Amino acid sequence: MRILFTFLFISFGLLFVNAQKQTSNTKSGVPPFLINTDNLWVDSMMNSMTLDEKIGQLFMIAAYSNRDETHYKEIENYIQKYKVGGLIFFQGTAEKQAELTNRYQTLSKNKMWIGFDGEWGLAMRLKNTINYPRQIMLGAIENEQTIYDMGAEFARQMKRIGIHINFAPSVDVNNNPNNPVINDRSFGDNKYNVVLKSKAYMHGMQDNFLMACAKHFPGHGDTDVDSHYDMPVLQHSAERLDNIELYPFKAMIRNGVSSVMVAHMNVLAYDNTPNLPSTLSPKVVQGKLIDDLGFNGIVFTDALNMKGVAKYFPSGVAEVKALQAGNDVLLFSENVDAAIKGIKAAVSSGEITEERINKSVRKILLAKYWVGLNNYQPIDLNNINADINSEQAKNINNKLIQEAITIVKDDKTLLPIIDVREKIAHIAIGNGKANTFSNRLDSYSEIDHFYISKSETNTNFVALINKLKKYKLVIVEISDMVRAPSKNYGLTTNQIEAVKSINQKYDAINVVFGLPNSLKNFQALHNIVVAYNEDSVTQDITAQILFGARPASGTLPVTVGKYEYSSGVCSQGNLRLAYGLPIEIGIDKSKLSKIDNIIEKAISDGATPSSQILVAKDGMIVYQKTFGNMTYSSKINVDNNDLYDIASISKVVATTPIMMRAYEDKIIDINKTLGDYYSYPDSCNKYNINFKDLLAHQAGLPAWIPFYKKTLDSLNNADTTWYAKQKDSHFNIKIEDDLYLRNDFIDSIRNTIYNCSLGSKSYKYSDLGYYLLKEIIEKQYREAFEPVVQKYLWSHLGMNHTMYNPLDKNINLNQIVPTEDEKGFRNRLIHGTVHDQGAALLGGVAGHAGVFSNTNDLAKYFQMLLNNGQYGGTRFYNKSTIDLFTTSISSSNRRALGFDKPSKSGDSGPTCDAASSQSFGHTGFTGCIAWADPKYNLIYIFLSNRINPSADNKKLINQNIRPQIQQAIYDAIIKK
Repeated sequence: MRILFTFLFISFGLLFVNAQKQTSNTKSGVPPFLINTDNLWVDSMMNSMTLDEKIGQLFMIAAYSNRDETHYKEIENYIQKYKVGGLIFFQGTAEKQAELTNRYQTLSKNKMWIGFDGEWGLAMRLKNTINYPRQIMLGAIENEQTIYDMGAEFARQMKRIGIHINFAPSVDVNNNPNNPVINDRSFGDNKYNVVLKSKAYMHGMQDNFLMACAKHFPGHGDTDVDSHYDMPVLQHSAERLDNIELYPFKAMIRNGVSSVMVAHMNVLAYDNTPNLPSTLSPKVVQGKLIDDLGFNGIVFTDALNMKGVAKYFPSGVAEVKALQAGNDVLLFSENVDAAIKGIKAAVSSGEITEERINKSVRKILLAKYWVGLNNYQPIDLNNINADINSEQAKNINNKLIQEAITIVKDDKTLLPIIDVREKIAHIAIGNGKANTFSNRLDSYSEIDHFYISKSETNTNFVALINKLKKYKLVIVEISDMVRAPSKNYGLTTNQIEAVKSINQKYDAINVVFGLPNSLKNFQALHNIVVAYNEDSVTQDITAQILFGARPASGTLPVTVGKYEYSSGVCSQGNLRLAYGLPIEIGIDKSKLSKIDNIIEKAISDGATPSSQILVAKDGMIVYQKTFGNMTYSSKINVDNNDLYDIASISKVVATTPIMMRAYEDKIIDINKTLGDYYSYPDSCNKYNINFKDLLAHQAGLPAWIPFYKKTLDSLNNADTTWYAKQKDSHFNIKIEDDLYLRNDFIDSIRNTIYNCSLGSKSYKYSDLGYYLLKEIIEKQYREAFEPVVQKYLWSHLGMNHTMYNPLDKNINLNQIVPTEDEKGFRNRLIHGTVHDQGAALLGGVAGHAGVFSNTNDLAKYFQMLLNNGQYGGTRFYNKSTIDLFTTSISSSNRRALGFDKPSKSGDSGPTCDAASSQSFGHTGFTGCIAWADPKYNLIYIFLSNRINPSADNKKLINQNIRPQIQQAIYDAIIKK
């Protein structure tokens, strides 16, 4: 019996679930709330309601959540006095709207349905919510599933604050580019595209129990008057209207749209009564929409306070005529008191029958049942903003934007930008300010920015354009636009002419942060990207597309001159690191938040004054933050672009990669010895050191030699034998601005290394081998070390914040993080010059230390290694070379060739336990680690200045801060 009961329970549950799925199915051609019309709850409601209550059900009145108590009391009065059926909310906030909804519903005997005009989401009306793309931008998206997902997300967000119907989508075919009211609210000028996008949008909402509304019947796309201010007159033939304007409505009706909104237009082909808006026309509503098209869902009027109606018909008259025309719900009546009085009078006189009212009320109640008002529950007011603005909600917005951005033309094949060594200029013609777009461009290349207001004089534009002569490529940002065609989208004559002039003279990529119809001003350009919008997310993603971090797949949703509908060039993505949300690659952001807690505690405990931390997975940077100040006594916050002294990480981002290059180019055979490539003195015992042993720290070299001590006097101050305060031909190795080393001391360093004794060939970490490798690299390449690294690696990767001696490159001191307040050598705060004493004696450029960088640059390098040697469309290494250099050299030595590896049994290594055996990287004495894990396609960069104020500070090491953070990352990405 128990088994039977369980079986029946499960079966009933499945039937219930299936029934729920059935009622949410909008693909049957029947509005979902009408699939099951036999409804006891509706019958009971109908039988219990008075005529006055039924009349109240026909009204959806306007409510605001940004007004005062007077307004809120007024809404309460309407609810109590007239038993209104619903509210449509406008401006305010999500939290306040939810609060008011609860408040109002407590006063309503028959629970109200809540409407919302959210064509591009809650942000259309509510502050502090995600601003999704407008429909013209959605029209550029090829993948309808993405728009469906948006509709589903809208359903989630709107239901969260008690909304039951979204008055969207607009299915108007916007074939009049000068349309003052529809414009970017349409999916475009192609009726087939409008249908595809509208259906996806609708199904996304209705499959998740949020009612959709197709508007503005019979089609508001080809008007030149805004019905908010007057009544447009459509003079098209019935044949033309049937072929274009009605086409999307027919499709939406066939696909089960729940409701249709009727526009305020005088459609002469259907009803030539002067000054009669379609909303009030029986020939349009009953005759065309209901009888001819067979629509049996709910018919909404457009807002009855709009001048397209109110100019010609006062409240009390308009509402009666709307019901007589066939509308079910009267939206935003200008005067509710007069409206209800008029309807009651019409019923009393017999102009409107109670049966007519019952017909609409029954549909309304069926819809209320479908959205769950038969089992009303108050809205949970906790965490509303967080729930609405979730990571999933942001992710869908990102996807929509990425898939919409359109490369309209790329005649000169400039996209994506491959060679970041070229001199690139970015000229922003708009409000004359830096923005997210310019900042993100800097993440990829060293770009010179020029900002100019669109209102500048032609003389100033000419002067600026002349400055662009030295650049190989110009990125032209056209911004600070508006949406009004009547204002030529905010473009000025000088702005337009400047864009044309730049394109005539230079190779240019033109990015339009505005509507595609504005391209009528730019018909002769060869390379055009339309980004549709100017919000920060769009700017960010557009910059990523330009550099091939993300692909472009959007197509034009309209025809503009010679740029035809559906034109668009697909571009490649994944060429460079992208910047996105953890959820985009399946990581829960909240799980990464443990990183913040760990490093904030470390800073509070005095382990390090600051840190830069980056996490990238699957080619996307999903966590990039800075913590703390330059020093504990400083008030200057560190920034993601600030440079850190990365100490021994220099070994794997400078020396080792050049050795890999030399190995591939057969310049150096790493199976040979140092003596095969360098002439050492006869007394030197370094001839027979094998390159592999040296790179793996098993050549028997001492860990280090404190060369600098030979240059100090008995009081540990700089000995004047070796140092001078001013530079001359002998004292020309800069240690600090007022401290120059005698140049022949380098010979002393060399001889000391050449003559040092060798121990056994077992693992012993040593800097000295990298002094020797630097010499060999310079000899083999016949060039100084830093230019070699720049030429073959850093410049190709766009590592423009990676360098030796940053002060010599005019880097501002406030962009460089200080290290130790050193005692006993330089006797000062080391700020802008290398901390490692040996590297300092070499003028700051060494094979073992001396590099300054930031997390962003280091991530590029390690991503290239994870990409098996490719990055930005360039191949740097073969996979076999990377495998060779990143594999442990033996079972007794965890080290690879240059790279460090996770600990082996009994070995104290640099990583957390979760790091795979395939992973590799390096640490730095200053408190840094850079690590990559091919198994998880994961990069972890941690930079700090833990040696400030003193290198004796071992808290970062003793507290295991870096491995703790790394473990938190693995905990976030590994599903348990």
